[in-house]
Amino acid sequence: GINVGWQVLLLGDGLELESEQKLAAYSGEKLGKLDLQLQVFKFRDLCRAAAGADKYGATLSLLQEAQRGDYAVSCVAAYNLALKCSEQEHVISLQLLTQTLPLQPACQLVVNAMATSSAGLRHQAAIEFARIFHESPASAECLELACNKALAANFSRSDLAHKLFHRLKKRKFPPRPVPYSGTQICLPHRDPVTVGREHLAKYVDFAKALPAGWHYKTLTPITQGCFDIEAHLRREAQEAAAKLKIDVSLISKSLTWSTTSSSAGLFVAVFLEPSRLFAEKDEQMSEADIFCGIAEHPRIPAEFTRMALECAARLSGRSHRRALAAACWCAGHKDAAVREQALEVLQCVGEVGDLPAIQSMLQNWWGPDCHSRRISQEIERFCS
Repeated sequence: GINVGWQVLLLGDGLELESEQKLAAYSGEKLGKLDLQLQVFKFRDLCRAAAGADKYGATLSLLQEAQRGDYAVSCVAAYNLALKCSEQEHVISLQLLTQTLPLQPACQLVVNAMATSSAGLRHQAAIEFARIFHESPASAECLELACNKALAANFSRSDLAHKLFHRLKKRKFPPRPVPYSGTQICLPHRDPVTVGREHLAKYVDFAKALPAGWHYKTLTPITQGCFDIEAHLRREAQEAAAKLKIDVSLISKSLTWSTTSSSAGLFVAVFLEPSRLFAEKDEQMSEADIFCGIAEHPRIPAEFTRMALECAARLSGRSHRRALAAACWCAGHKDAAVREQALEVLQCVGEVGDLPAIQSMLQNWWGPDCHSRRISQEIERFCS
């Protein structure tokens, strides 16, 4: 599905980028078009992952970085869209392809996708249709041409795109906000640690009572057949007690579980409820460790978790074990801002020698979670 020259660029070791002449020879383009080929170097690792086993996570990362006209990414998205895979993977491949194709083929793509038999693809195509419509007046005209072309060719369900276009055209949307052009507003700068001390003061006692190294979480795939959760929890309690050196009766009271699903299947997550493990307050605990403990609180607002991680990153030294553990514990958080702050902590505190420990924690605690896998790839690239 990908041109041979582009495959060489995607799968090569980087030697073809030593000179413009070599790059032009591989791609078959003139030297004036080398800016197009250099996209491949920018997205090499993500494109390889998206065309390999880690399709879902890598495609999500490409959605955040790729822009219209990134041809190398379009090739991989089109390749994945043609594969036999889940509807969810087809949907994000369609979204990525629409985002990176030039305007005219992107318009034709969403119009044709609205006529497919897959309800998920039709729904995503309608979303992309509306997004392109509001990009600019030129994009709306391009969509109209694509709709008329589909009608003239008598494509199945082509009237859906035509009806959607006229509905969007008739609907009155408020004008886009104009950038502020008056006097510049100067807000006083406040140190994040000072702000964190003020807003997170009521969680300090929780952090001081939380024993160090309390983290325990496992993911077990649910295979076909009967899954004995009670026997599984008994085994997990024994393993957690041996690992944390805590009485098994206390571990059994603190152990809880939930089910989680991903593209890899259904899993049982077993973890500890930290408030049931409280020990005597450690009044000598460093402020960096206190903020790490607050970040591990399971029931505080996401912004407070992000704030605690930011403070921990500023106060922790290099290779601070508690900060690295707290960041890995939050790597699969449901809030994107918390996940990005966790990545920042790993980049600020972690060193090359910490990479195996970081990847081990991410794998043990989050398994196939696409967000934690993206963070693992990002920190690996950062350390290399």
